[in-house]
Amino acid sequence: MPTTKDYYSILGITKGASQDEIKSAHRKLVRKLHPDVSDAPDAEEKFREVQEAYDILSDEKKKSLYDQVGHESFTRGATNAAQGRNPYEGWSGGGGGGFNVDLGGEDVASLFADLFGGSGFGRTAGGGGSPFGSRARSHSAPQRGRDVEQKIGITFMTALQGGTEDVRISRGGAAKTYSVRIPKGADTGTKLRINGAGEPGNAGGKPGDCIITINVGKHPIYRREGLDIYVDLPLTIAEATFGSTISTPTPTGNIELQIPPGAPSGAKLRVKGRGIEPEKGAAGDFFAVTKIIPPEHCTDEEQAQLDAIVSKQPPVRTGDGWD
Repeated sequence: MPTTKDYYSILGITKGASQDEIKSAHRKLVRKLHPDVSDAPDAEEKFREVQEAYDILSDEKKKSLYDQVGHESFTRGATNAAQGRNPYEGWSGGGGGGFNVDLGGEDVASLFADLFGGSGFGRTAGGGGSPFGSRARSHSAPQRGRDVEQKIGITFMTALQGGTEDVRISRGGAAKTYSVRIPKGADTGTKLRINGAGEPGNAGGKPGDCIITINVGKHPIYRREGLDIYVDLPLTIAEATFGSTISTPTPTGNIELQIPPGAPSGAKLRVKGRGIEPEKGAAGDFFAVTKIIPPEHCTDEEQAQLDAIVSKQPPVRTGDGWD
């Protein structure tokens, strides 16, 4: 019996084509003929034919029947269409509406989402409307823009006290300056977000954000460990030996620090709550680390006096390995 449609020709393949070749040909034609991307006036009709051909040839039983008796064996679809029902009812395997053909694990809707960025169907043929929705030339769904990343450097004191920094961001060939608030206690690696400063969205989607990563610079005398602040405190031999009161700088102002008699180098003198104060949580502590600085030059008389003092003291190198 002669056929009225040559499904192989519609897909651009030969009768001996494999299922992989059938599927590949179908995907290429979907990309070419889908009404969202094709301006051809007959794109929708050709797309229907491609779907019809693929539905038959991708099913081994239907394909075998088609090869034997031709297109006339599938007149049920034409009858359904004439009656306002889904023209592919009975072919899809679901009996419902729309193109739910077997694509080896993927249906047409998922294929379109892959090809056209999430564009789907509004109304189906089974619902009395176009399988491409109420607008055959509907646009892809809005997509949010991509986030971008940028690094900025801030001073040690800005990280401690908080503040604002200007960030210049280039996007789409233009540059814009944003004022970014730096929270108190920020540290290297802290990330901040500038809403809407990323890549523009597609199809009316919102722009992405810009993620700012902070790098904190060094301070001339302070160093940081977590929320604690450390400073090296130089002492003379006399100050360390007899004790003293030393005016010591902290990020919030000088304090009078008591040095106990006999303080060795490396002693940590703690001032509670005078470290970094974050926006949330308790503040860290401040530590002054003693560092004894010997005189660079001594007269013979001064050296004799020091020798006399040291000779009356217990030895400083004692214990296992020193005896």
